[in-house]
Amino acid sequence: MKHWYERTDLSLILRLTDLTERRLVNALDALESDQMVDRQQTIFERVKDYLGIKPKGVVYDVTNTYFYGKKCDLARYGHDKEQRKGYPLVQIGLVVTQEHGIPILHKTFPGNVHDSRTFADISKCLRRLGIKGGIAVMDRGVTSGENTDFLTDSQWKVLCGMKLDGGIRKALGPDFQAQDLCSLGNRIRMNQTVFYCNERPYKHGGTQGRLISCFNRQKAHDAEESRYDEIQAAQIRLSRGKTIKPDIQPFFTKHGRVLKSKLNEERRFDGTSFMFTTSDLTIAEAAFAYFDKDVVERCFQSLKGIVRLRPVRHWLYNRVEGHIFICYLSCLLLSILKMKVAPLEMSEQSALRELDGLYRIYLRDPKNGFKISRLVALTRTQESILRSVEKDLVKTCSE
Repeated sequence: MKHWYERTDLSLILRLTDLTERRLVNALDALESDQMVDRQQTIFERVKDYLGIKPKGVVYDVTNTYFYGKKCDLARYGHDKEQRKGYPLVQIGLVVTQEHGIPILHKTFPGNVHDSRTFADISKCLRRLGIKGGIAVMDRGVTSGENTDFLTDSQWKVLCGMKLDGGIRKALGPDFQAQDLCSLGNRIRMNQTVFYCNERPYKHGGTQGRLISCFNRQKAHDAEESRYDEIQAAQIRLSRGKTIKPDIQPFFTKHGRVLKSKLNEERRFDGTSFMFTTSDLTIAEAAFAYFDKDVVERCFQSLKGIVRLRPVRHWLYNRVEGHIFICYLSCLLLSILKMKVAPLEMSEQSALRELDGLYRIYLRDPKNGFKISRLVALTRTQESILRSVEKDLVKTCSE
């Protein structure tokens, strides 16, 4: 850290001298406080003014990160989405703007709190930020009838993924076949993926809305072939007197015969996903809004990738909160950079790599006290990046 810091202009920009790693770590203690939401509100207000955006909808999702140690009060054992067993977790709820994926707010939760239980807390924070109304887009892991009712009562429109359960099976009826959705009138193309969608009235929790069924023919084919592979492998194991996986057992009679009725039942829903919405969006608009919610997934990828959220090298509660907050700020800066360099058809990571070779030379005459600094000659690409971030930035950097 010390070597990296000395190669930056931060000491001059921030007017900080004698900055050490210990001082930086101790500074984490000041970040965690009851004013964390207010601090994020101040930051987001400045970001809105800087970018000239007015959020009309938000996307919310939850990820988790694991600890190697076991002494952090915030870390708890729970379901790790990356399938790393045996490590305590911390949940991170993140809200971003639907249009551009700009982080608005984050909050940490113990690792054993279910995703769906986090949104009520988050929505209260959003109200404190003055963000209410609009459309809340949520992944099916966060969806619950309680959350839908809460959002509706709070004047939010809902667009959320739904897991196939008894209520949806009943609403679709015994004659539902996903393949029947394949017609020209139901066809929606999203980039390289084609969906066939229709809708019907549906009640989620105590809220009336629409259930949208989306069928992906390629995904259905892959799911069916994967199931056949497992069943054939299970047949071989049974012929050798071996046991088979518990989730494959329902496809066989006690005598080892394949139940075609069970296969046909499973095929009915292959490649089908479900959404519930209380909004006035058309089916196509809802599909694009939901399946394009990877704006928050990209933020999570940045957090765990270039921002290096892990490993968390702290175990005190306030320092863990401070560490996650700094990673959140880094993710926010990356999202702003991404939006700025988008007209250049360049990713934020590519822009950073281009700027990595940028440096300034400082000259000082110790006798006369004369000082001068010069930025090395910019390449065309570097100049384009700086101008896209701020028109006068090239001039400012050269002074």
